[in-house]
Amino acid sequence: MAAAALALASAALPLAVNAPQAQAAAAQEVVLPPITGNVKLVGLTLYRGFLNRVVRSSDQLDVYKTNVGIGAAPVAGTTTGLGFIPPTWKTPSCSAAVECVRLVEGNESGLAHLIEENGRTYLMLGVGSSLMLPIPGRGGQVRDASGDYAVVDGGSPRTQYIVSSSGSPNVLRSRPVQAAALWYSTLWSASASSPGTLTAERLTPSVTTPGKPVRTVKTGVACVPTELQATNHWLYWSCGDGKRAGVYDLARNRGFAVPSGPSMLGDGYVVRNDRTAHELKLTDFHTGAPAAERRIGDLPPSGLPDESRITWAVDKYSGHIAWVDGEHYVHVRADGVPNSAPVIGDAVLPTIIEPRVLTWYSHRWLSRPVDSWELGISSKVTGRRVATFRGGAARGDEPISAFWNGKEPNGAFAPSGPYVWNLTVKYDGRTSATQVGSGTVPVWCGRLLTHVYDCDGIPDLLGIRTDGRTYSWAGLSKGTLRNDGWIATWPTSSLLVPIGDLNGDGNADLLVRNSKGAVRAYWGRGYSEFSPTLKSTAITTGWNRYNVLTSPGDLTGDGRDDLVARDTAGVLWLYPANGRSGYGTRIKIGYGQGGYTAMVGVGDLNGDGRGDLVARDAAGNLYRMLGANGRFGPRAKIGAGWNTYNAIIGIGDINQDGKNDLLTRDAAGNLYRYSGNGKGAISPRVKIGSGWNTYKKLV
Repeated sequence: MAAAALALASAALPLAVNAPQAQAAAAQEVVLPPITGNVKLVGLTLYRGFLNRVVRSSDQLDVYKTNVGIGAAPVAGTTTGLGFIPPTWKTPSCSAAVECVRLVEGNESGLAHLIEENGRTYLMLGVGSSLMLPIPGRGGQVRDASGDYAVVDGGSPRTQYIVSSSGSPNVLRSRPVQAAALWYSTLWSASASSPGTLTAERLTPSVTTPGKPVRTVKTGVACVPTELQATNHWLYWSCGDGKRAGVYDLARNRGFAVPSGPSMLGDGYVVRNDRTAHELKLTDFHTGAPAAERRIGDLPPSGLPDESRITWAVDKYSGHIAWVDGEHYVHVRADGVPNSAPVIGDAVLPTIIEPRVLTWYSHRWLSRPVDSWELGISSKVTGRRVATFRGGAARGDEPISAFWNGKEPNGAFAPSGPYVWNLTVKYDGRTSATQVGSGTVPVWCGRLLTHVYDCDGIPDLLGIRTDGRTYSWAGLSKGTLRNDGWIATWPTSSLLVPIGDLNGDGNADLLVRNSKGAVRAYWGRGYSEFSPTLKSTAITTGWNRYNVLTSPGDLTGDGRDDLVARDTAGVLWLYPANGRSGYGTRIKIGYGQGGYTAMVGVGDLNGDGRGDLVARDAAGNLYRMLGANGRFGPRAKIGAGWNTYNAIIGIGDINQDGKNDLLTRDAAGNLYRYSGNGKGAISPRVKIGSGWNTYKKLV
């Protein structure tokens, strides 16, 4: 039955009405006449630059929306019909003597209110909407609403309900009726058990029990507030009409008194209905201290116990004030208070990006309208921006959304690792951008980096004992390693060579040569867990003729990691990755290389995008050989005394500064890190471990 009435309401939407404009003398005010054909206004709200009016026609309640703008001065924009509340639905009135309908702004559907049908009470989200949630008991009113939540004071029994209106709407929990306010997912409450104490908790759609307070505020007055209102910066409280009232500055952590009386909180001010003078008055406290109260306009008496959202309203998101005069004209005036900078009121931010399987669908709701916005995503390690999203004017009722697939502008997968997003906006006609939020998100299993075995972008290490037992050491962002334990046992004659991503699935692979010279590629699964049981493919045989097998990274410039081999005659060979889970025909790229006691691929040492090599001679001198066009350039000495080391590893960027590094181990088992400077040189060593002589080989 309810669904049928809803369908009727949607089908019978009034045509758009262009209301005649009557411009007031003051430049900061517009006056809107009554809706054509309707003379009785019974409800009024302001939300993000839209004026909503509920008017009584002959047999139903109609709801209209007028665009009054979000600029410094209000405008008289187009008026459109939102729908009507069918006669079969009873709307709990806010007064027994005067017809009135109090709609509460702030929900993602626009408006929230209660209706009754067939003896049941429902929370209606939007107008003419099918989103209806049964509320226990009979009657009552909506106390406050935000994008995903609402607070409803039930009429009978007198119970307060905390409602989740997102996903599958439901009543999260019930409690005694008390002062409460919502600011997005933050619920402020004033409990009778602790006079003068206000607490905030974070709501989540699935949690039905009270959360641990995330903030507590003391009003300094030993009374229990009966009214709370909240924004990001301010908290208004009142202990009742004619009693103490105040505002707490949530940014400066201090409170102050404001005049008592029916009030609505704005952005840096509060508007009070002075019933004695029949005036609306404004107290400006955006500087952190209250200024003298000033008159806004005349408000005729209505006979209602509370006229807020009936004959007057405040837009705490966009900065206008509205009220109804004795002729049913609506005045909309600028508040005259400087707007606070926008903030992110709420957000949906997935905690991870997997470019190959998962797009980053991110949404951010802003506290106030903006003229334009820009969201940039940059590598936390290198600072390089990899994605930019831009948009125009946004009022904040709809989120600022960015859908990043984890790829760079050229279509390449972004490297695995941590990324930073940064949101800036322009607002109120300003030409300079203001940052409103930032955060981090990891790219998981993106483009593989040097010596990274798993998906987090930080290099890892394998330690192989003399009995073939192999242990995994995970790289940490501070440039050290963590022992993750035994992972496999390889035949003692096996030579394990890290080769990057050979088959193009985004996971690190391992080349293993057995005692007979046969070589197989073991396909990684995104973890530092290489074992003989992994799926593998035979690559070739007869490779015992090589005494060096190492991957320098991408030497040819095709985006794939290649392999370099040195034979017993000292000839250096390039095996270019063929993109088909193997290597192409070998290419001779050097000779006379037999004098080096170690040759190690190190990835890109100088930042040119090509793989490089380091080599140690018999005297202990260390040289770098920079890769270019499938070859290595002339050697350059970068160290001496390196014959004290029995292991040299091109570990990649283990200290997470955007530059590839080296690890070494001495005969005593000490492990050292030589940080690269990104230009082909290395910094002095730093000891990062001991006891590493447990391992025969470090890979």
